[in-house]
Amino acid sequence: MGVREAVRRVLRLGVEPGLPAPEVRTTIFTNAVLLVVMGFIAPNLILAIATGTWWAVWVLSVHGLLIAACLVLNARRQRHLASVSFGLVATVFVTVYAVGYGTVAGSWLFLPMIVFLQYFMFPPGRRGTMFGLIGLTSVAYMFARIVGDRLVVEASASFVDAQATLAKVGLLGLSLLFGYYAWATIRDAEGALEHERARSDALLLNVLPASVAERLKDGEEPIADQFPQVSVLFADIVGFTPMSESMRPDDTVRLLNELFSAFDVICERHGVEKIRTIGDGYMAASGAPLPREDHAAAIGRVALEMTEHMRSSHSDLQVRIGVNTGEAVGGIVGTSKFHYDLWGDAVNVAARLETHGEAGRIQIGESTRSALAEAFTCEPRGTVEIKGKGPMSTWWLLAENGVPA
Repeated sequence: MGVREAVRRVLRLGVEPGLPAPEVRTTIFTNAVLLVVMGFIAPNLILAIATGTWWAVWVLSVHGLLIAACLVLNARRQRHLASVSFGLVATVFVTVYAVGYGTVAGSWLFLPMIVFLQYFMFPPGRRGTMFGLIGLTSVAYMFARIVGDRLVVEASASFVDAQATLAKVGLLGLSLLFGYYAWATIRDAEGALEHERARSDALLLNVLPASVAERLKDGEEPIADQFPQVSVLFADIVGFTPMSESMRPDDTVRLLNELFSAFDVICERHGVEKIRTIGDGYMAASGAPLPREDHAAAIGRVALEMTEHMRSSHSDLQVRIGVNTGEAVGGIVGTSKFHYDLWGDAVNVAARLETHGEAGRIQIGESTRSALAEAFTCEPRGTVEIKGKGPMSTWWLLAENGVPA
């Protein structure tokens, strides 16, 4: 095992599967601080032994052992106790050292750093403990500043100067650690925010047309549009309801999902907007929410492909389709589980044409027949009594002629 892997393992002491993200961050940060502090204590201890400064040897040895014990507490998943212990141990021993060797040695400078570090060593649920320790460290800092110039322990000038230099190096190390952690936290937070934004956008696009979703995100409200000319399609899987009664629920959902997923692909290929599904019924529109001149031709191609798909892939089932063209209103309805919908005479007639149609055929209204012109082959059906409209002339849509609509 290399040094890098060893450090990674130490940093993750106390991190267990399922641990909330805030506690993972505070645990790793605490372990990193403990490593840096131990790395600072080691050269100071060597210096104290080399110069025969035995009081410093005793203080640094006990300090180092207690800091190592904090790592052990984290390893045993006593994360809160480890953070509290570090705050107490670091504050007490740095204060003792600062008073013992005075402000010249620079040890007192670690007390403000300990205050900063403690803000990042406790998860949100431990704010009371955190502020208590921060208050204690702040009092210790003021105490060290008041009495720190009274040298109560004999030490050589060279030892004190070396201590001051090591203190600056240690502060630099902790500052770099603190800065990196702050940067990484911000980076991760921004990355998580961007991920959630992308996920939210994807979910929004699953229930709303892209153009409508953008308007909704921009704060437009209410979203309502008048469309002079749209072509609306209703499709129904003939006989699906009685057939589903003899099927297992998961098989029913799987089959319906397979059929409607194929319809989704067909609509997307032709730039037609899926509006909604109701049971085994499927509704789509061309020319809304984005207007287009060839709305009738596009919806005609979709209808023909749907019937062909059913013939080739599901010969035991048939689809009945109704299409109509005319004026409609579109907009978002609802505040919970909202969706984009269309209303108007064109929509109502399309639904009726589907209901009064025949299995495996596409029935279109007179307005759609006029919009298709000579681009499609249509067969007159005659006059059909349409609920709410009375007798209407309708046609069967048979094929596309290849002439641009």
